[in-house]
Amino acid sequence: MQRIFVIAGPTNTGKDTVMHRLLQIPELNLVKVVTSTSRAPRPNEIDGKDYHFYTKEEFLKKIENGDFFEWALVHTDYKGIQKSSIYKDIPKDKDIIIQLDIQGYNSLKSKLNHNEYKIVGIFISPPSMEELKRRMRLRGTETNPVDIEVRLKNAEFEITNKNIFDYQVINDNLDVCVDEIVNIIKNSQK
Repeated sequence: MQRIFVIAGPTNTGKDTVMHRLLQIPELNLVKVVTSTSRAPRPNEIDGKDYHFYTKEEFLKKIENGDFFEWALVHTDYKGIQKSSIYKDIPKDKDIIIQLDIQGYNSLKSKLNHNEYKIVGIFISPPSMEELKRRMRLRGTETNPVDIEVRLKNAEFEITNKNIFDYQVINDNLDVCVDEIVNIIKNSQK
């Protein structure tokens, strides 16, 4: 049975950094699903590696064509998983790691065949909302006050609903957080 490890959590909780570190551990046998988004690439992001980047119009056309396994409006942009990303692009001898929000996680759980895939949800929380706000200011990728407010409101919702995930980890220390998730993955692979 192929396992899918879903990494979720509010903006600026270190999900990308954690996933990058996990993918560097060969014995975990993980491969990342590249999700799609309608937002513009940030500096140093590469199309096809970090995300599949589309304009909103292109994304909506792909929705209309039925290209997505699941999709949602997240913050102010569309995000989703193309059907080919899971069914065609991933070797069956690898476990999958993917970053999703709550909507995407629920959708994935409801649409995948549970006889073929075991889904393990891991939610990463910030130590506090104040720390989350500090991280947002430090990162500086969200500068529009409306976007910041939407992301903070979504973060509160996500933290309130984190119990739908199989595991919750607080990212107060990156090394400790990664170690905890490595243990979760190793124990789930038994």
